Amino acid sequence: MRRRSFLAGSTAAGLLTTAPALHAVAAESSLRFDRKFAFGVSTAAFQIEGGLKADGRGPSIWDKIAASDAPGAPDPFIGHYYRWRDDVALLKHLGIDAYRFSVAWPRVIPDGAGAVNPAGLDFYDRLVDALLAAKITPYLCLYHWDLPVALQQRGGWLDRGTVDAFVRYAGIVADRLGDRVKHWIPVNEALSIAYGGYAIAFYPPWVSDFHAYLTAAHHLNLAQGAVMKALAAPGRQFGTAMCLYPIRPVYDTKDDQDAATLREATTTKLFLDPLLRGRYPAAVEDGMASIVRDGDSAIIRHDVDFLGVNYYGPEYCTAVSQAPLGVDKVTPQSLPVTQGGIVIDADGLYEVLRDLRDHYGNPPVYITENGAAFPDVLTDDGKVDDHSRVDYLAEHFAAAHRAHAEGADLRGYFVWSAFDNYEWLVGFNNRYGLVYIDGQDKTRVPKASFDWYRRLIASRRFTPPALVRR
Repeated sequence: MRRRSFLAGSTAAGLLTTAPALHAVAAESSLRFDRKFAFGVSTAAFQIEGGLKADGRGPSIWDKIAASDAPGAPDPFIGHYYRWRDDVALLKHLGIDAYRFSVAWPRVIPDGAGAVNPAGLDFYDRLVDALLAAKITPYLCLYHWDLPVALQQRGGWLDRGTVDAFVRYAGIVADRLGDRVKHWIPVNEALSIAYGGYAIAFYPPWVSDFHAYLTAAHHLNLAQGAVMKALAAPGRQFGTAMCLYPIRPVYDTKDDQDAATLREATTTKLFLDPLLRGRYPAAVEDGMASIVRDGDSAIIRHDVDFLGVNYYGPEYCTAVSQAPLGVDKVTPQSLPVTQGGIVIDADGLYEVLRDLRDHYGNPPVYITENGAAFPDVLTDDGKVDDHSRVDYLAEHFAAAHRAHAEGADLRGYFVWSAFDNYEWLVGFNNRYGLVYIDGQDKTRVPKASFDWYRRLIASRRFTPPALVRR
C-alpha cells in the first residue's frame, strides 16, 4: 500500500458523495506571494539517506522492512548520505528559501539511549553548514518515524521511558546544531506513528489495540511538548508537523455526521487539541484517564511559534456498527485520486487553514508537507513531464493563497518531496519528488514540476490553473 493510504482508506466505494464542483478562474489573474513567504521542500532521513550500516548508525524499526522490500533498492535508497553535496546543489538551483529535513535518531544514538555516535552528528553538522552556505534556512525535524530498535524492544512509544530518551537525544542534537538551526520540529506526524503503528498494525511495531494507540499518542504528545520546553532558547522557534485534513461524512445523515465528528476527535484532534488547547477531546477523556499523569497537560500545551500542516487530501467516513468505534473510512469512486488512491481536493487545504484561523486562534502556519505521487516516466530524451503534479501543486498553492488572503496566518509552503524517495511499504513504486531518481544508478533528473516550482519561487507569483476545485 502507498504512502498514507491507511489514512485515505478504502473499504467501500461507489457511494453517494459527489466530486467537488469546479469553477473557472480568470486566466489572466495572478497570485502573488510576498518576499517573507518561505518556499521550501521536505524530506525524511530514512527515506533518502541510505547508509543504514555506515559509520556507526544503529538499526531502526524500519530497517528490516526495507531490507526485505522487493520493489525498490533498500540501501542506499537515493544515497543522500553519500551524495548530499550534489543534493544541496540541486536545492540551491531550485531557489528554495528553506529545507525541512529530519535527523536519524539511530545515526546519532545507535541504541536510542546510550552512547552518542560522533560520525552521525558530523554528517548533520556538514549538511547544516552546506545549507546555510547556499542561503537555505534549515528546518530540523528530530523524529520522522525511525525509532531505534533497542527502544522498541523496551516498549517503544508504549513505554514512558522513550519520552525521556527522546528529550536527551533532542538535547544532544541541539547542543551540536543549535547555534545555527533556529527552526525545530520535534515530531513529524504523531498521528501516523500512533495510528499506523499501534491502532491498526499497518506500520511497525504492528500493534492493533485502541488503548495502545491512546498510550502511544499521549507519549508522543508528551515527548513533543517536553522537547519544546527543554530546548527553549533565545532565537529558536518551535513548531510541529501534523496530519490535518477535513473529515467528511459520506452520506448526509446524522449517523454519518456523528461518525465524522467521532473520527476527528480520535485522530487529528487527539494531537491538535492538547497542544493548542491544553486538553484532549471529550470523546477520549475516559480512555486517557489511566494514561495521563498530573502535570502532563501543562507539558504538552505549548504556544508554538508555528504550526506545521501536512496535507494530502480529505477523509470520508461512514457509520458501520461492526467497525472499530463504529466508524469506517471509505473512498467514494466519484472523486479524483492520485496514483495510490488519495483524494485530490485542494479545497480541503483551504478548509484546514480556515479552521485553524477560526477555531484555534489563527496560529502562524507552514504547510510542512503537500505533494502527490503520479506514474512518472523518464523519457528517452532524459525528461520527466509530470504535468499532473504541476496541476496538483498549482491548485493547492491557489487554495492556500485564498486562505491567506482571507486572513489565515500562512508563512510558508514546503512541497513533499524534494526527491523521489523510499516510500515506506511501497519502496520506489510511488514517486513524489520534484527530482527523479533512477533506482539503479541514482542519477538525479529534475522534472517539469521542478522547473515550474523554480519559476514560481523566482517570481513569487503564478497564474492559477484554469479550473480550481471548490
